[in-house]
Amino acid sequence: MSMFKISIVACNPKREELVSPAVEALVDTGSELTWLPREILTQIGITPRRNKLFVTADGTRVERPIGYAMLKSENF
Repeated sequence: MSMFKISIVACNPKREELVSPAVEALVDTGSELTWLPREILTQIGITPRRNKLFVTADGTRVERPIGYAMLKSENF
């Protein structure tokens, strides 16, 4: 697995004209989910749909809200 950084924007899947400002994101090719600051997502109308429990590398259990967005990089 590898990691690198790219510039991305988040789009509201129900209203694709709602797009966040570009942010630099660390890409982990082994990751299942993407974490973005709540402020960025609420600006484009993304709201939490459910909570998910995560276990960190040191065993700490953390519950976080999950919402859905489309991510674009270089118009893809």
